[in-house]
Amino acid sequence: MEDGKKKKTMMKPMKKCTEEDLQRLKSMIINDFYDLINRSEKEGLYWKGATCDLIDMAHMV
Repeated sequence: MEDGKKKKTMMKPMKKCTEEDLQRLKSMIINDFYDLINRSEKEGLYWKGATCDLIDMAHMV
C-alpha cells in the first residue's frame, strides 16, 4: 500500500495464469501484508477476512 493508494488486482476470467502472473501476485500479497503488519495499532486497522486466510498470508510472508 505504497503512496496510500489501493492496488487493484484483477485477472480476466478464463485466462490461464502464467508462472510470472503467480509470482507477481504473490509478491503483491507479501508486500501489502508486510505493510499491514508494520502499521501502528493507533491506526485502528483490523482483519475482516477469514482467520485461515490471515494465517496463510503470514506463512507466505
